[in-house]
Amino acid sequence: MLVRELMSDPVVTVDSTASLRGVVGAMLDRDVGSVVLVEGGDATPVAIVTVSDVLRGTHDRDEPLSAIPARTAGSSPLATVEPDRTVGDALERMREEGVTHLPVVSGLDVVGMLTLTDVALGYEEIREEALEVAGRRRSWGNEQP
Repeated sequence: MLVRELMSDPVVTVDSTASLRGVVGAMLDRDVGSVVLVEGGDATPVAIVTVSDVLRGTHDRDEPLSAIPARTAGSSPLATVEPDRTVGDALERMREEGVTHLPVVSGLDVVGMLTLTDVALGYEEIREEALEVAGRRRSWGNEQP
């Protein structure tokens, strides 16, 4: 199964100059667990902020959300995945990077977000596809020339 089949879109973005209050507001408004921080007229992605980042940032700084720049709490550089990679490749990238959210990029554009939740919710479909592929492989081995 490909990343594009499970990713969420569109991605919620917030300007990199925002405070954590702005990030949390966007998360609550859109019911998401992460936002991508962007900067410049071309909205270049520069970092990601997750709920865990917000908790860590507020705990470490012991200040109001509005006093904490989102950029200081965000994770950068971004670990990303392309939409045509397999979900297995994406999970391996998550494991290597120690993350649970991967922005999906096509060229320089963020086109989606893949999270462990997306993978868990798609588990049954992933399992069915794997069983189908395994069945085809078995039949290939039994074919006579």
